[in-house]
Amino acid sequence: MSKGIKIFGEGKYAATEHQQFVDRTGQLVRHVKGQYKLIPVGEAYAFFYCNSSREKIREELPTIREMAQVPSELELYLYEGNEIDEITNGNTKLIEMVNQAKEAGTNILMHGYYPTKTNKETADEISCVLNQAYQSPLYQSGEQFKDGIIYKEKGEYVFRD
Repeated sequence: MSKGIKIFGEGKYAATEHQQFVDRTGQLVRHVKGQYKLIPVGEAYAFFYCNSSREKIREELPTIREMAQVPSELELYLYEGNEIDEITNGNTKLIEMVNQAKEAGTNILMHGYYPTKTNKETADEISCVLNQAYQSPLYQSGEQFKDGIIYKEKGEYVFRD
Protein backbone atom coordinates (compact mmCIF):
# COMPACT_ATOMS: atom_id res chain seq x y z
CA MET A 1 0.00 0.00 0.00
CA SER A 2 1.45 3.35 -0.98
CA LYS A 3 1.69 6.24 1.46
CA GLY A 4 0.46 9.69 0.57
CA ILE A 5 -2.66 11.75 0.31
CA LYS A 6 -5.61 10.13 -1.39
CA ILE A 7 -7.45 12.53 -3.70
CA PHE A 8 -11.07 11.86 -4.60
CA GLY A 9 -12.41 13.35 -7.81
CA GLU A 10 -10.89 15.67 -10.34
CA GLY A 11 -11.23 19.30 -11.27
CA LYS A 12 -13.69 21.28 -9.20
CA TYR A 13 -14.73 18.18 -7.20
CA ALA A 14 -11.20 17.20 -6.13
CA ALA A 15 -10.91 16.75 -2.36
CA THR A 16 -8.70 14.91 0.09
CA GLU A 17 -9.96 12.10 2.28
CA HIS A 18 -10.26 14.52 5.23
CA GLN A 19 -12.52 16.86 3.26
CA GLN A 20 -15.10 14.11 2.92
CA PHE A 21 -17.40 12.98 5.74
CA VAL A 22 -20.88 11.73 6.55
CA ASP A 23 -23.27 14.42 7.78
CA ARG A 24 -25.94 14.01 10.47
CA THR A 25 -28.46 12.66 7.96
CA GLY A 26 -26.05 9.92 6.85
CA GLN A 27 -25.25 11.56 3.49
CA LEU A 28 -21.64 11.53 2.32
CA VAL A 29 -20.55 15.11 1.67
CA ARG A 30 -17.39 16.93 0.57
CA HIS A 31 -15.99 20.28 1.40
CA VAL A 32 -14.41 21.63 -1.75
CA LYS A 33 -12.13 24.66 -1.68
CA GLY A 34 -13.89 27.68 -3.14
CA GLN A 35 -17.37 26.26 -2.49
CA TYR A 36 -19.46 27.67 0.35
CA LYS A 37 -21.88 24.76 0.62
CA LEU A 38 -20.99 21.13 1.19
CA ILE A 39 -21.44 18.97 -1.89
CA PRO A 40 -23.49 15.77 -1.43
CA VAL A 41 -21.78 12.73 -2.92
CA GLY A 42 -23.53 9.53 -3.98
CA GLU A 43 -21.64 6.35 -3.13
CA ALA A 44 -22.10 2.74 -4.25
CA TYR A 45 -20.16 -0.51 -4.44
CA ALA A 46 -20.18 -3.09 -7.21
CA PHE A 47 -18.85 -6.59 -6.72
CA PHE A 48 -18.15 -8.67 -9.80
CA TYR A 49 -16.07 -11.52 -11.15
CA CYS A 50 -13.65 -10.88 -13.97
CA ASN A 51 -10.96 -13.22 -15.27
CA SER A 52 -8.93 -10.23 -16.48
CA SER A 53 -6.46 -8.43 -14.23
CA ARG A 54 -7.26 -5.15 -12.54
CA GLU A 55 -4.71 -3.48 -14.83
CA LYS A 56 -6.51 -4.81 -17.92
CA ILE A 57 -9.83 -3.58 -16.51
CA ARG A 58 -8.29 -0.14 -15.93
CA GLU A 59 -7.05 -0.07 -19.53
CA GLU A 60 -10.54 -0.87 -20.86
CA LEU A 61 -12.42 1.41 -18.47
CA PRO A 62 -12.18 4.64 -20.54
CA THR A 63 -13.68 2.87 -23.56
CA ILE A 64 -16.33 1.20 -21.40
CA ARG A 65 -17.27 4.53 -19.85
CA GLU A 66 -17.53 6.17 -23.26
CA MET A 67 -19.67 3.34 -24.68
CA ALA A 68 -21.94 3.37 -21.60
CA GLN A 69 -22.16 7.18 -21.81
CA VAL A 70 -21.59 7.64 -18.09
CA PRO A 71 -20.82 11.15 -16.89
CA SER A 72 -17.18 12.05 -16.34
CA GLU A 73 -18.05 13.16 -12.77
CA LEU A 74 -18.61 9.51 -11.81
CA GLU A 75 -15.45 8.47 -9.94
CA LEU A 76 -14.53 4.79 -10.05
CA TYR A 77 -11.93 2.96 -7.99
CA LEU A 78 -11.01 -0.71 -8.44
CA TYR A 79 -9.90 -3.08 -5.68
CA GLU A 80 -9.01 -6.75 -5.59
CA GLY A 81 -7.81 -9.31 -3.06
CA ASN A 82 -6.93 -8.00 0.40
CA GLU A 83 -7.50 -4.40 -0.73
CA ILE A 84 -11.22 -5.12 -0.70
CA ASP A 85 -11.09 -5.84 3.03
CA GLU A 86 -9.12 -2.65 3.69
CA ILE A 87 -11.76 -0.25 2.33
CA THR A 88 -14.40 -1.41 4.83
CA ASN A 89 -12.78 0.65 7.62
CA GLY A 90 -14.30 -1.61 10.27
CA ASN A 91 -17.87 -1.01 9.03
CA THR A 92 -19.49 -4.29 10.13
CA LYS A 93 -22.45 -3.98 7.74
CA LEU A 94 -20.14 -3.39 4.79
CA ILE A 95 -17.84 -6.22 5.91
CA GLU A 96 -20.86 -8.55 5.92
CA MET A 97 -21.77 -7.48 2.35
CA VAL A 98 -18.15 -7.92 1.21
CA ASN A 99 -18.06 -11.44 2.67
CA GLN A 100 -21.35 -12.32 0.96
CA ALA A 101 -19.96 -11.08 -2.36
CA LYS A 102 -16.76 -13.09 -1.96
CA GLU A 103 -18.75 -16.23 -1.12
CA ALA A 104 -20.78 -15.65 -4.30
CA GLY A 105 -17.54 -15.82 -6.30
CA THR A 106 -16.71 -12.19 -7.02
CA ASN A 107 -13.09 -11.02 -7.08
CA ILE A 108 -13.21 -7.30 -7.97
CA LEU A 109 -14.78 -4.39 -6.13
CA MET A 110 -15.65 -1.18 -7.94
CA HIS A 111 -16.26 1.71 -5.54
CA GLY A 112 -18.02 4.68 -7.06
CA TYR A 113 -18.60 8.28 -6.01
CA TYR A 114 -20.85 10.68 -7.88
CA PRO A 115 -20.81 14.31 -6.68
CA THR A 116 -24.22 16.00 -6.40
CA LYS A 117 -26.11 12.71 -6.94
CA THR A 118 -27.80 10.19 -4.64
CA ASN A 119 -26.49 6.78 -3.70
CA LYS A 120 -29.14 5.13 -5.90
CA GLU A 121 -28.22 7.29 -8.90
CA THR A 122 -24.58 6.33 -8.35
CA ALA A 123 -25.52 2.63 -8.24
CA ASP A 124 -27.52 3.05 -11.48
CA GLU A 125 -24.52 4.58 -13.28
CA ILE A 126 -22.21 1.83 -12.01
CA SER A 127 -24.72 -0.70 -13.34
CA CYS A 128 -24.37 0.88 -16.80
CA VAL A 129 -20.58 0.53 -16.54
CA LEU A 130 -20.82 -3.16 -15.57
CA ASN A 131 -23.33 -3.94 -18.32
CA GLN A 132 -20.99 -2.40 -20.89
CA ALA A 133 -17.96 -4.15 -19.35
CA TYR A 134 -19.65 -7.49 -20.03
CA GLN A 135 -19.83 -6.50 -23.72
CA SER A 136 -16.11 -5.62 -23.76
CA PRO A 137 -13.01 -7.71 -24.50
CA LEU A 138 -12.75 -8.37 -20.74
CA TYR A 139 -15.25 -11.21 -21.16
CA GLN A 140 -15.40 -14.11 -23.58
CA SER A 141 -18.60 -14.76 -25.49
CA GLY A 142 -21.03 -16.69 -23.30
CA GLU A 143 -18.92 -16.29 -20.16
CA GLN A 144 -21.05 -16.13 -17.01
CA PHE A 145 -21.27 -12.72 -15.37
CA LYS A 146 -21.52 -12.52 -11.57
CA ASP A 147 -22.19 -9.15 -10.00
CA GLY A 148 -23.96 -7.30 -7.24
CA ILE A 149 -24.32 -3.59 -6.57
CA ILE A 150 -25.02 -2.14 -3.15
CA TYR A 151 -25.69 1.34 -1.85
CA LYS A 152 -26.91 2.88 1.38
CA GLU A 153 -30.57 3.77 1.69
CA LYS A 154 -31.97 5.09 4.97
CA GLY A 155 -28.84 3.95 6.80
CA GLU A 156 -28.90 0.37 5.50
CA TYR A 157 -27.04 -1.25 2.62
CA VAL A 158 -29.39 -2.55 -0.05
CA PHE A 159 -28.80 -4.44 -3.27
CA ARG A 160 -29.72 -2.64 -6.47
CA ASP A 161 -32.47 -4.52 -8.32
